[in-house]
Amino acid sequence: MKKHLLTWICVFCCTTTLFAGVEPNGQTLNLQAGWNWIGLYMLPTSHKVGDVLGKTGFVANDIVQTNGGSSRFAGSSWLPGSFTIDYGKMYQVYVANTFTMTVPGNESGIKTVSVVAGWNWVSNPTTTAVTPAQLTHSAGWTAGDRIQSTNGTVTYTGSKWLPSTGFTLEPGKGYQIVSAKAGTITF
Repeated sequence: MKKHLLTWICVFCCTTTLFAGVEPNGQTLNLQAGWNWIGLYMLPTSHKVGDVLGKTGFVANDIVQTNGGSSRFAGSSWLPGSFTIDYGKMYQVYVANTFTMTVPGNESGIKTVSVVAGWNWVSNPTTTAVTPAQLTHSAGWTAGDRIQSTNGTVTYTGSKWLPSTGFTLEPGKGYQIVSAKAGTITF
């Protein structure tokens, strides 16, 4: 994270350096033509769909949706424009063309997501890939809890996740978690 510093020279020939803010970073998303499950580990500078996703690369009828609603690109703007995007949640994005974009924002430093009992659309809120065994659930995992990605599914047996190899929760990707209990998952 880069910091902007301002230097102020006073009339008495002293120099003072003041912290002026944090320079916004960005999260790169590689969108493939078709459906993509994405998530943010950055806190966007604005949560409105048009500010987060912008317009570049999108064409009419591209869609972003979550389990709470959707927005469609109308060729020059997202409708409804009130649709919001936040870190730690999973979004399904349909694009007609493959392209790479950058979401403006800053690293959140937050390593948890809240879940309800049932289906949850989440993303890894950190910048590090983790295995299911590295996740902790504030209410404890229950046999039958599941994590799904576009590449596979793992299931908790009551003592471990199976299959036990080859499944990671990557930054920038979305996941569906079926949890028997509400609580907080720490990555």
